[in-house]
Amino acid sequence: MDGVPCPPRSRRDEFEALVALVSPEERSLLAFREGEPAETNGWYRLDWNAEKPEYLLLPRPDSYRAQFQWAPVETRNRESLRKAARAGGLQEGNATI
Repeated sequence: MDGVPCPPRSRRDEFEALVALVSPEERSLLAFREGEPAETNGWYRLDWNAEKPEYLLLPRPDSYRAQFQWAPVETRNRESLRKAARAGGLQEGNATI
């Protein structure tokens, strides 16, 4: 389904299992890494303050405020997550991704 937004959060165990199934390039676009430049960093950051640690989708910076700027990024992230879910044998709706 096109136009479906990226999930705003994901359980840590699910996210890490899925991200392990994608290419290193896709992984770098999904998973935030401390110390990396913002423009090349991932969009999901681990929140250790949550009751159960989870990955949260980071807010869009000003350069992605307009939908036409954000849409390609969101599509790429969504497709990477779907690809990982299929590789992991998950059916749509069976995970928090």
